[in-house]
Amino acid sequence: QSTWAAKVMVKKKKVREIELKVEVFERAYSQSEMTTALEVEAQMAARDTVIRSTAEAKNAVESYVYDMRAKIHSAPLNEYISDADRDAFSALLEATEDWLYNDGESCKKAEYEAKLAELKTFGEPPLSRYQDAENRPEAMQQLRLAVQEGLLFAASTEDRYSHIEPAERAVVRETCASTLQWLESTAAAQAALPKTANPVCSVKELNRKEREMTKIIKPIMSKPKPKPPKVETPAPTAAPAESTPAAESAPAEPAPEAQPAVPEPGNVE
Repeated sequence: QSTWAAKVMVKKKKVREIELKVEVFERAYSQSEMTTALEVEAQMAARDTVIRSTAEAKNAVESYVYDMRAKIHSAPLNEYISDADRDAFSALLEATEDWLYNDGESCKKAEYEAKLAELKTFGEPPLSRYQDAENRPEAMQQLRLAVQEGLLFAASTEDRYSHIEPAERAVVRETCASTLQWLESTAAAQAALPKTANPVCSVKELNRKEREMTKIIKPIMSKPKPKPPKVETPAPTAAPAESTPAAESAPAEPAPEAQPAVPEPGNVE
């Protein structure tokens, strides 16, 4: 039995290249179209800004409600707000939260800002009293040190301050003494107040008092010592030149005398 191999004929594909024609069309906008497009873009950007700032204002109200609700009922802020103010503030916080999720869900930015300002009329006073109480000791100590420095200056006998006049020392001494008296009396009045009362010895007032005192005494304390008068040394006078004795004044040396000729031996007649 013979086996015949079948030949598989593969038909070759024909490829034909066709040249494509490409035409480019440029679309140019007119000046009016460009202006309109830019205006639309600016309006969209402005609208996005309003939406973003409104959302931020709403979030600020919401954050303030949650933050202050916790603080006025816990240390240390609860010590600086009276019970009556705490109750009133708590009621306002509750009402503001309800408003946010109902009528205040979609309001304008100005309405959220007004709500936040209303809340701060209750929340900022106790917060300010607390912050003032925290920073008051350092401010008082700073003022005391400035007073002490001025009094030491007024009483100093160091040579570097010897040019300060007695009247100027008196100005420094009296200014520092009056400032110290104010500080002691104000500190005593502050110590008698409850924490829920507004301070009479605030950090702002302490800093203002120190600036007033410094403005008076600093120019005196930093007054430079005058330089000693300059002593002018007279220029050295040139000595007169010594005259050289004239040549003719020197005694002339005598001319050598002529010696008689001595006859040589053997030539004597």
